[in-house]
Amino acid sequence: MTHQKIAVSEIRRWMNTICDALEMRGISQIDVEQEGYWDVFYEEAYDFSRQPEPQVGSLSDDIADLRKEMEAFHSDDIGMVVDHACHHLQGIVKYLSVISAGPVVSASDRSKGGAHG
Repeated sequence: MTHQKIAVSEIRRWMNTICDALEMRGISQIDVEQEGYWDVFYEEAYDFSRQPEPQVGSLSDDIADLRKEMEAFHSDDIGMVVDHACHHLQGIVKYLSVISAGPVVSASDRSKGGAHG
């Protein structure tokens, strides 16, 4: 693989577009019906020199920790631990990929009022 650069603005656009697509499909909130999931710590995820040890992640912990990180970001004296927030966000994003199976969505569907499939 060649070295690549991704602008944070592009990642933001990806995330915003995915959220837009969920809303176009009528999904305005997520019912978290699954608590645990398999996870690999981010320190191990890209180290191919050894086998990572799977852990059990918790969506409740992910949600609680992300809410705390958002609060900390807006605090004058605490601040956000960005790698910690990203680690917990990936648990939520993985869950979104599981529960969002369904019709294909495109930008043109916005004017039609929904998804097609």
